[in-house]
Amino acid sequence: MSNEASPGDQLYLEGLSMYESSLAMGAGDSKYDNLPREDAQRLIEAQISKETELLKQSIKLFEQALSARLDDRSEILCRRALGLALFDLDSARAAIDFVVNSGLSSFTELDKAVAQLEQALALDVQRATRVMFERTLRSAVLQRLDVVWQRQSLYLKNQFGSEKKLSYLQEKLNLLNYLGGVKPPGLCLSFAFHYKDVHNRPLTLEWLKNAAAADDYGDLENKSFFHDVATDNKQRAEKGIREMSSPKKATQSTEKKTVGGCFVATAVYGSSIAPEVIIFRRFRDDVLLGSAPGRIGINLYYRVSPPLASFISKSPFLRVITNFVLLRPILFALKRRGSGEG
Repeated sequence: MSNEASPGDQLYLEGLSMYESSLAMGAGDSKYDNLPREDAQRLIEAQISKETELLKQSIKLFEQALSARLDDRSEILCRRALGLALFDLDSARAAIDFVVNSGLSSFTELDKAVAQLEQALALDVQRATRVMFERTLRSAVLQRLDVVWQRQSLYLKNQFGSEKKLSYLQEKLNLLNYLGGVKPPGLCLSFAFHYKDVHNRPLTLEWLKNAAAADDYGDLENKSFFHDVATDNKQRAEKGIREMSSPKKATQSTEKKTVGGCFVATAVYGSSIAPEVIIFRRFRDDVLLGSAPGRIGINLYYRVSPPLASFISKSPFLRVITNFVLLRPILFALKRRGSGEG
C-alpha cells in the first residue's frame, strides 16, 4: 500500500501552504510603523498585492483539490480552508458591512465563503468525522460565520419581517447543535433582540445570558476584526443583562450616554461594528463615563454630533479628511495608551 498523498491531497496541501503564507504577510504590517507615511503606504500596498495574489492562487488550488476528490476529513478541512481564504479577499471583507442593506446573495465572494464554511459544518455532522470538535479548527469558522449570520438576520428582518429572521437564526442554531450547545455571541444576541422586539422578557434575558457566556475564541485568535465584533457583542449582552436586572432609575442616568452610537466614527468607517468604531466605543464606556468631565464631554458630543455625522456621511471627501485629520490621530493615541506605550 502506497503512503504517497493523492493528487487531491497534494493540491490541498499546496493551497494551504500558500494561504498560510498570505496570512504571514498580513501579520507583518507593524514592521512599517517607524517608516515615513509615504514609504510605509507604498510598501503596504505592494504587500497587499502579493497577499491577494497568494490568496487567489490558494483558492484555485483548493477548488482543484475538491474536484479531484478527497477523503471525508480532508474534504471538510479543504472546504474550511477555501471558505476562510474567500473570506479574506478584499471584496469579501468590504462586503460584510453592507450585507444588512443588500443581503448576502448580493456579494458573490462572501456568499461563496459562507457557503463553503457552512457546508464544512454540515458534512462534519453528516459524516460524524468530528473535525469541528477541535476548538482551534472551528474558531475562525464560527467567528466569521457569526458576524455574517448576525447581519444577514437583520437584512431578513428589515425586508421580510421578524419571523423570517427567527427562522434563519433557528436554522443556523440547528447546524451547530451537534457541537454540544456551542452558541456564538452574535447569534445569541440576534435571538435576544428578536425576543425583545416581540416583548418576551424571559427569552430576551435567557439569550442575553447565552451571548454573555459565549466563547469568543479570543485566546486562539485575539487580534482579528471578527474577535473584536464577538467581544463587542458580549459586552452589549452584559450591558443588556444589567439593565434588565437593575431598577430603572439606577440605569437611567447612564442609559442615554451608553446606548448612543459613536456617530462621527460610524459615518467615516461605514459601520457601527467597524474595528475603529469599537475602539472609540470602548474608550467612551471604560474611560470617559467614569469621570465627571468625561460625562460632560459625552453629553456635548451627543448634542452636536448627529447632524455633523449625517453631513460627513454624504461626502466621500469629508469622510477621508475627517479620518486622516481627526480620527486617525486619536486612534493612534488610544492604541498607544492601550499597549502601555508613551
